[in-house]
Amino acid sequence: MASTRNNKAEQAYLTLAQFAFQTGLHGRKIRESSAPFHTHFLTLDPEGQKAMRVEYIVGHLEGQGYSAEDAAWIAAASRTERAREDQQAYDRARGDFAYHVERKERDAAKGGKANKTEQFELPAEIAALAQALVSAVREYDLDDAGLKAMAAQAVAAAFAAK
Repeated sequence: MASTRNNKAEQAYLTLAQFAFQTGLHGRKIRESSAPFHTHFLTLDPEGQKAMRVEYIVGHLEGQGYSAEDAAWIAAASRTERAREDQQAYDRARGDFAYHVERKERDAAKGGKANKTEQFELPAEIAALAQALVSAVREYDLDDAGLKAMAAQAVAAAFAAK
């Protein structure tokens, strides 16, 4: 009869600290690589942003193990139509989209913490563009959607001029 060998010494163990490090490392790399999607998202009108959000959510759900058909259904369904586990999967996908692509700033006035941005000196032409945007917002008293549309057009025009 063949003898069995205790191979516990050969097993590799991953500590919680190592797991946390790898999670943080990969999360940071994913966040950095999502910057072009965020930039593109900002140039879209609300309908384009919605389409991008749905595309991301469907892909994320597929990555979580759902079939393409089920993922599309979950993305299109209302909260009350989804099963609890499907809603949790949807919420994970939606949360990742918000973090990686939308990157909404929290409103400090509503109790959230505002994201800190580094202060730096803008080139003169960008500072002038920013001041023109401020003036236009004051002159036309735009709502949030109008403001976002105007800012997106200004950014797109600035990049097109390069």
